[in-house]
Order: sequence, then structure tokens, then C-alpha cells
Amino acid sequence: MQDLDAFLRSLEEKVVVVEGKHDVDALHALGVRPRLVEAVGKTEQVVRRVLELSRGEPKSVVLLFDYDGEGERKNEEFECLFNCEGFGSVLDRLPRKRLKAFLGLRTIEEIVAKYDEYKVKQNG
Repeated sequence: MQDLDAFLRSLEEKVVVVEGKHDVDALHALGVRPRLVEAVGKTEQVVRRVLELSRGEPKSVVLLFDYDGEGERKNEEFECLFNCEGFGSVLDRLPRKRLKAFLGLRTIEEIVAKYDEYKVKQNG
């Protein structure tokens, strides 16, 4: 449990890109307050905004899209654009994988419920 809490706190040092407002609200409800960018509008403009916020620092950006088909497509699209623009090093791919492994997420919106389930299992 402490590992998960420390991991969630570590996101606050990152720029986290999410699909929309419901994902922002879910992270805030969990008490996680990283620099958040909603992936709305043109992908190129979102990437430019993210690069400004991250200052291009290595491992400073987390793409936190849902784990469904649309989220996977967005994740690939954004990764490709960061890589094509020569900024692949800013991406930290581990948090997205760890959240799915820890909590079994399908969507980011369900993070609070899955976190609560995880706590019950760990304390139970």
C-alpha cells in the first residue's frame, strides 16, 4: 500500500496527459495533483503545451489514457509524435503500466473506486 501511495505521489512531479475533464476530476478526487493537460484539440498543440510545461526534461511526461481501444490509439499517437519530434526521452512509460498492474484499471475515471478496492484487499 505504501508503494502505491508513494507511486501516486510521484506523479505530482510529472506532467500528466489525460483524455479529459473526468480524468482530471478522478485524479484530484484521489488527492493526486500533478501538472495536468487534457488531450483535447490538435495533438500537435497538446504536445507543444506539454513540452513547455515539462521543459523537455527526461521522464517528465506521463501519458495516462484509458486502457480501451481509443485510449490505446491515443497513447500510440502521442508517443509517435513525441518520438518523431525528437522528444521521446521526456516520456515516462512506467506509470501507465504500473497503474494497470496495481489497480487493474480500464479507465482513469475509475481510479478512486479501484484504489479503494486495493486498500480493502491490502488491509483485509
